[in-house]
Amino acid sequence: MVKFQMAGGRGTLRKFWEDFSDEELLELRFSELKLSLEHGPLAPAVDQLRAELDSKGVVFRPHIWISSEWFSPDGVAGVAVPFFLAHPRLTALERRQMNQVEGGAPEHCMRLLRHETGHAIDTAYGFFRRVGYRELFGRTAVPYNSYYSPRPSSKAHVHNLDRWYAQSHPSEDFAETFAVWLNPSSRWRQRYRDSPALDKLVYVDNLMLEVGCRAPRRVIRERVESLPQLTETLGEHYVLKRRHYSIGRSKFYDSALLELFPPPRPYTRAERASAFMTRKRSQIVDLVLHQARFDRYSASQGLYELVLRSRRLGLRTPSAIAGVCRATARLVIEFLERLEQGRHRLVR
Repeated sequence: MVKFQMAGGRGTLRKFWEDFSDEELLELRFSELKLSLEHGPLAPAVDQLRAELDSKGVVFRPHIWISSEWFSPDGVAGVAVPFFLAHPRLTALERRQMNQVEGGAPEHCMRLLRHETGHAIDTAYGFFRRVGYRELFGRTAVPYNSYYSPRPSSKAHVHNLDRWYAQSHPSEDFAETFAVWLNPSSRWRQRYRDSPALDKLVYVDNLMLEVGCRAPRRVIRERVESLPQLTETLGEHYVLKRRHYSIGRSKFYDSALLELFPPPRPYTRAERASAFMTRKRSQIVDLVLHQARFDRYSASQGLYELVLRSRRLGLRTPSAIAGVCRATARLVIEFLERLEQGRHRLVR
């Protein structure tokens, strides 16, 4: 049973774990969290999704529930959203455990919510069975792999989520395309006018004109892996999650990063390398564009990989940073070239 305590003498109720330490939170089971989707921080995002679907004339609404991660289950026309976005205390825990929060910024949250809605609407109407769908996106029966090798120079895919995610699987390609189509600020006709990705966007636009005002015939509204069903502790969850992402990251650039950002002298206050690269992002990306043929999105994504790895390694900036931006740009280019050649893979 969830316990409650009085908060601030104002007669309001507060969940008993709200003031727990991280160590105490990690001992809790998911089923003990008792989070609300309707009255929590996620409510504005859900309302915005409904408004965007309305504006496009789409009557379909995915059912949404809270789980351990973002996903849309096979055969279920709904969307699971992660627990750590449903309460500020859990968001802080996620950031400390994973060094980032997937969907923590409102814009990123909407990108993910549109993407997962793309999966849900694909399931609801069975678009993946159509010949035109298979010709443009591929066969969704192709097995998912734990890793994928994107081609940064490809113009056949839209850019919604990070890391060229549309290239990871035909189903993800459709979901990403739907997300860009749904985004009211994407200006997709202009942005993709000279690329093969436009054919996919036009296809989705025509699909929605055809079925948008018609509700799907049969929709399974099961809530797969909802919080009350999950008996693992948050600590167990994070052990597996960190293991998954650490395995997936190639260490080929670790030595180069360590050379760029050597350990500082004891007792010195050095800026985190990840913070430095983020602060200098525009300068580094411009250097990449000046030296190589990659576009701005790819340059930004390559730098993002280095930022994530430097966080994991706990790197700090040296006292003398002359030339570091240029050297970082060269490392970004090397990373992108390895992707292009199929010599590096990204974890899904």
